[in-house]
Amino acid sequence: MVWAIVGPNTTIPLHAEAQNQNLKDYYASHPELKAKYGNVHRYINRTLLKFYEERGIRYDRESDPISSLEDHEWPTEFKTNLSIEKLEKLKSLLDMRGGGTMLVVDEALKNIIENLEPEVHRFRAVRLTTWDNQDFPRKFFTLLIGQFVDSFSPQNSDSTIYNGEFDTINNRQRYSSIGGTGLAFSREAFGAAHLWREKCLWMPGVFLSNELRDAIKDSGLKITSVYQMKEVA
Repeated sequence: MVWAIVGPNTTIPLHAEAQNQNLKDYYASHPELKAKYGNVHRYINRTLLKFYEERGIRYDRESDPISSLEDHEWPTEFKTNLSIEKLEKLKSLLDMRGGGTMLVVDEALKNIIENLEPEVHRFRAVRLTTWDNQDFPRKFFTLLIGQFVDSFSPQNSDSTIYNGEFDTINNRQRYSSIGGTGLAFSREAFGAAHLWREKCLWMPGVFLSNELRDAIKDSGLKITSVYQMKEVA
């Protein structure tokens, strides 16, 4: 079985002014970036693409292909609008920006993922803090999913719940859906993958194997809601 994080599902409210401060600081200290990107917001937007888009594709015809994430581009802190009491109730998988574009996991879930797929995904420790700058006691890590799979099967999916258009910039078909459970995925194509993103499906954006979902459930961890998809040969 295939499971997916479906649709916009931001788990915790973030303190907007505190986000991306590391990228703003880096941009301010590297004037060559202004010549390349024009403004800090464009630089941040292009950098954030690296967390959920496949390397090598282009945002537009003028942009460079998306490259590997650099050390300074990892988030250093997610400041929330929550109290320490509410932070203590956080799940093990957090969808920080909605749609699965920026994921954070706790140490227990990180260990489960690495046990199933060693050296496939990247993790970087990140601070989760309250509105008054108290650190959350559990360890959390920003997750960079390390594999893209082409297993979405439009011909076996419910055609009423997805849309498709041709990406002329990257010369490929792309799809998106907010319906979710009527989507079909090829077992032969995703094979032994346990955690992945799809090459041609924009939303849902994150997929789990049955083995990973069961390992999470058996461990007693709570995660962002996932939904069962349709599996075909």
